[in-house]
Amino acid sequence: MAEGTADVAEVSYAPPQPTDTDIRAQLERIVASPALAASPQQVALLRFIVEETLAGRQDRLKAYAIGLEVYNRPASFDPQADSIVRVEASRLRRRIHQFYLSDGSADPVRIELLPGSYVPRFSFAAPAEEEAQPEPPPLPPQRRRPRLWPAAGLTGLGLGLCAMVLALWGLWGRPAAPPLAWDVASTVAAERRKPTIVVATFRSQSSDPEDTHFSSGITEGIIERLTRFRLLRVLKVPHDKESQATGGVELAAARAVGARYAIEGSTHRDQERVWATVRVLNVETDEYVWAGSYERHLDVGSLIDVQDDIARQIAAAIGEPYGVLSRSEMEGLPRYRAKSLNSYDCLLWALHYWANISQDNHWRGRKCLEKAVEREPEFALAWAYLAYFYIDEYRWHFNYRAEPPPMIRAKEAARRAITLDPDCAAARLALSAVAFFSGDLALFRSSGEKALRLNPNNGEHLASFGTRLAYSGEWEQGIALVREAMELNPWHPDWYLLPLAFDAYRRGDYAGALREWRRLHLPELYWTHVLGVMINGELGNAAEAAAARADLLALFPDYAATAVRDFQVWNFEDSLIDAFIDGLAKGGLPVPDIRR
Repeated sequence: MAEGTADVAEVSYAPPQPTDTDIRAQLERIVASPALAASPQQVALLRFIVEETLAGRQDRLKAYAIGLEVYNRPASFDPQADSIVRVEASRLRRRIHQFYLSDGSADPVRIELLPGSYVPRFSFAAPAEEEAQPEPPPLPPQRRRPRLWPAAGLTGLGLGLCAMVLALWGLWGRPAAPPLAWDVASTVAAERRKPTIVVATFRSQSSDPEDTHFSSGITEGIIERLTRFRLLRVLKVPHDKESQATGGVELAAARAVGARYAIEGSTHRDQERVWATVRVLNVETDEYVWAGSYERHLDVGSLIDVQDDIARQIAAAIGEPYGVLSRSEMEGLPRYRAKSLNSYDCLLWALHYWANISQDNHWRGRKCLEKAVEREPEFALAWAYLAYFYIDEYRWHFNYRAEPPPMIRAKEAARRAITLDPDCAAARLALSAVAFFSGDLALFRSSGEKALRLNPNNGEHLASFGTRLAYSGEWEQGIALVREAMELNPWHPDWYLLPLAFDAYRRGDYAGALREWRRLHLPELYWTHVLGVMINGELGNAAEAAAARADLLALFPDYAATAVRDFQVWNFEDSLIDAFIDGLAKGGLPVPDIRR
C-alpha cells in the first residue's frame, strides 16, 4: 500500500471461541424464545445442525441428509424438487436474526446460520469486525479490443442510500486531507432525490381481530425490509377504518407528503391458506405500476413464518434492483446523456448498464458516477457503484485507463464507500468483489457475508455473492443463494442463469446445462458462447457448437489464447478448468494450457 494512504481497518482482535457448554446453553435460550418457540420444525432443524457441528460431523450438513434426518423425507428425496430444507433454513436464519435483535441482543454467545450454508457459526459477541484491504493483483496484459463483461457476480449492487458521515480523504496515495465538512445542503438534496413511498396498513377482509393483527404484521414487515433499501424514503400511513374505499386515503396521504409511490394491500385467510394482494400506485400519474398476489398454506404454528415470508417477498419485489420501483424509475432513462443526469440518476444508469452491457454504456455510466462523486464526495453508494465500473475496466479492459491502474481505483473507491458508511451493504459487497478478483478469498467471503447480514432481502446481493462463492468452490452454498435470489425477484436478469449452467456442467449434467444455456438471452456476453461451445461439444451437437464458436470468436477473436487466464481470474479450481478446456476442445476450440 502506498505511504500516506489510509486503510479502512486492520484485523487486530481474534476473539476466543465459546465452549460446547456455552453453545448448548445459548441454544436452549434461542429455542425457548418467542422467535422460535412456535416453530417446531425450525427448532428441530437448529438442534440438529448445532449438535452435528459440535460432534464434528458438519460435513453431513447437506440438504439431502437434513431432509432425511429432520423432515423424515424418503431415500428418494431430491432437494432440487422439494425445497423444504432450503425454505426452512431461510426461515430459521431470519428467526435467529430476530432473536439477536430483541431477547438476545445482550447475549455474549452468538449462533449464526449464514446465507447459503447449513453449518452454524459460533462466536462471542465482539466489536465490529475490521477488515484489511487486499492488494490488487497484477494487471492483465493489454488486449487488442475491449471485452464484454459477464454480469454474473459483478452486479450485486442493490439500491440503498448510505448514510452521509465524516470521512478522511487519502486517495491515490496522497497524504490525508482534513475531514469532510457536513454539507447540509447536499444532505437535503439527497433526501429530495430519493423516491418517497407511502405504505398503508394492509386491510383484512375479515373483522376477526387476529386477522387484523396478521395484516398489520405484514405491513410492519414490509416497512422494515424496505427501509434496508436506503435509497428509498419510506413512510407509513394508517388506513381510515371508517372507509374501505381502496386507495383513497393512501393517495391523499401520499400527495400530502410529496410521495412518488403508494403501496396498498389486503389479506384474507381460512383454516388452511392465507392470501395477500398488493398494489403499487404511481401518485404522480394515478397509474398502478404493479400488482401482485401471494398464497401460502398454513401449517401448525407457522402463521408468523407465513407473515414473514409474504412481507419479505413483497418488499423484495418492490425495493430491490430491477424490482418494481427501479424499473419504473429507469423508464426513459436511456434517452438522456450522462452529463445531464443528477447523482441519483447515475445510480439508475449503472443498473441500466448492468442490464444492457455495452462498452458505450460502461463509458457513460463511469463518466456519470465520476461526476456524481465529484459533486457529492460524501455519496457512499456512488463510490460503491464506481468501484464496480473500475473492476469491469480492469477485468474486461472496457474503456481502459492505465493511470492510476483500474484495480487501484476500484480498491480506493470501495474503501471510500466503507469509510463514509461502514453499514452500507453495497459498499461491503464492492469490497468483497475487489477481494475476490485480488485472490483474497477470506476477505471476499467475510465482506460478502457482512453485506448479506446488512440487507438479506436484496436478491442482487444474494445472486452476486452466491455466484462468486460458487465459482470459488463453494458450489452448494453459492447456488442455494442464487436460487433464493431468483425466488425473491421474478424479474431477475438472465445472468442469474450463468452459475446454474456452470454448476450443471461441472456435475456432468450436460443435458441440464444445455437447458439453462438455452434460457439465456445474453448475446453480447461472451461467456454465453463459451458455455455454448463447451456444452454442445460434450453432447456432440456439432452444429450448435459451431454456431456458438462463431459467435464467441466474433466477440473475442483470440479467446483460445486467454481462456485459461479468464477462468483463473474467476477462481475456478484447476480440475474444473481442465473440464472447461476439454469441453472447448470437443466444441472445436482447442485451448493451450498455459499452466504447464
